[in-house]
This record gives sequence, C-alpha cells and structure tokens, in this order.
Amino acid sequence: MRKATFISVMECCRRTYARQQQLSKQGVDTSSLLSPMFDSVTNLFRDGLSERAFNMVQWYMWDNNFGLAGLHASDAKGNPICYNDESLWEYIENDKK
Repeated sequence: MRKATFISVMECCRRTYARQQQLSKQGVDTSSLLSPMFDSVTNLFRDGLSERAFNMVQWYMWDNNFGLAGLHASDAKGNPICYNDESLWEYIENDKK
C-alpha cells in the first residue's frame, strides 16, 4: 500500500472513530453502522500484513486511539516507533524486508 493511501485510511478511520465516540456520549448507538466498516479495514490489514505488523496496527488503532492517546512502542534499542501514521507506515514497510 502506498504511504499516501495508508495515511488517508488512518485519517478517515480516526475521524470516524472520533465522531462515533462523540455520538456515543450523546446516547446515539452507531455500532451497527460503523462496525462493518471497521471490520473491513481490519480484514484488509490482516490479509496484507505479517502477523507482527497487523498486531501493531491493531494496537495503534484501538489501544493508542489512532495515535491520539500519545502512546508509542519502542524498538529493541528503546527508540520510539509507531507514534503517528507515518511512523506506523514506516514500521510496516520495514517489516516487509
């Protein structure tokens, strides 16, 4: 996947998830509308990535709230990785090598 495409998908998911959270706080249940979209994105990544890269994408999306939680993973040397869309894309690309 091209970098621009990946970042565009992440931005779309981030905006959609943020809006879903806002509506949920107002008592609107959007899960039946949005779950199929998020499931499709998950399946797209699962099919195209190694298990390690897929797990990192899942962590970034859900545990790190698409990078908004301010978390990051670290490489073996303790350097931060996967702290924003671009660094996650770089991790995925390097995982292919």
